Amino acid sequence: MRAARSKLNLQRRVTFALGPIVALFVIVQGTLAFLSLEDQEDDLVDEILLAEARRLASRIEQGEVTARSPPELFRSSTNLSSWLVDSSGRASPEELPRYLSGLADGPHRPRRQVGRELHVVVLPTSAGRLYVEYDAEQNEAKVRAFGY
Repeated sequence: MRAARSKLNLQRRVTFALGPIVALFVIVQGTLAFLSLEDQEDDLVDEILLAEARRLASRIEQGEVTARSPPELFRSSTNLSSWLVDSSGRASPEELPRYLSGLADGPHRPRRQVGRELHVVVLPTSAGRLYVEYDAEQNEAKVRAFGY
């Protein structure tokens, strides 16, 4: 009887020791999955943004899009906006937002603004500097929902 009681105590101790270890493992795995998804989302947004910037730059180089083009050509979706700033500093289709002025060529992530998660790329073109902005807040909301 004593051996059976001792065996039961040992089983309980092992069970109580393994429980927190398994819980910690699950928490670590969940955190790593969330962080991985967050990185993948940022990389995907950057790829979409760069592809759109290259597409628009190509259309500018071919003369299909100019500073006088209708604003719709600079805004291909609700999340994507673009501006073309000529050598005199005039922006089309509308004034360049202040937070974008002064950015060097290449990809950027301006400081987070209320309700917006911005990814920006700046490219030189023959007609001036092209600024393309993607608001990834909807994407981020989906990542947060997955995390919860």
